[in-house]
Amino acid sequence: MKAKSHYHPYEITYDRGCCIWILENISSESWPRQPSSSAQTTISMAAAGAQMKPSQVMPNRGWIEVKAEVYRRLSLCGRDGGMCLIFFGYGVPEEELAKAAGISTDEARRGIYNSLGYISWGRKYPNPGPGIPARKVCRTPRGTYEEWCGRRTAQTSAARAVVSQKPAPASVM
Repeated sequence: MKAKSHYHPYEITYDRGCCIWILENISSESWPRQPSSSAQTTISMAAAGAQMKPSQVMPNRGWIEVKAEVYRRLSLCGRDGGMCLIFFGYGVPEEELAKAAGISTDEARRGIYNSLGYISWGRKYPNPGPGIPARKVCRTPRGTYEEWCGRRTAQTSAARAVVSQKPAPASVM
């Protein structure tokens, strides 16, 4: 999956790439603007004499709702959700997060990416109406964050056990 450099409000689906983009831009007050190809384009589009101060940028309702949903999902993850927010949103390295939390770097990394996986379960689509098929809500039932992490760890352990088993060598006659 290739990550996009910008999302419009109608493109927010809360998949992994989209959640990373939201977390990277979470400190922004209004919807992050699409990067323009050159600064000249932005200047030429502005009306002569009309300048906007940075303090006059109004928060966008869509951006507030998106941020609130991501914060809600992160809050379900406890400490790992906070580490995920600080790692992606503010660029603090995993080593510093691990030191502050009193855990190993591997545990911090696992917590960050577990919480990212948990929050990026997709959008809850409403029932579109009669005659139109409803869209799938999510791939699997989530449960709590602890249950989800336990299932994920069990699946990973089982997959590693299958890979580590080698077939018995054929007997030579």
